[in-house]
Amino acid sequence: LLDFGTFWNIPQSPQFVVSKRGRGINLVDSRGYIYVKKDTQKTRTYWECFNVRRTKCCAKLSTVESQIVNSRGEHNHLPPHNDEF
Repeated sequence: LLDFGTFWNIPQSPQFVVSKRGRGINLVDSRGYIYVKKDTQKTRTYWECFNVRRTKCCAKLSTVESQIVNSRGEHNHLPPHNDEF
């Protein structure tokens, strides 16, 4: 199934959820992958995959005004279950 938002590079609205331990906000994309905030510069926020340390996943994305505007890298794992974030 094709995700037209990704295919046509249309900004997407992700979900923002409180982390499991309540220490921050995580981003969940339309496929269910979780990202943690890495950095913010001016109006752009940079996120990396939640599994960057566990599986060395290199998927990253950036948001502007809560919209995904850029993504790069492929996930090397399946999306986590809801109880993991």
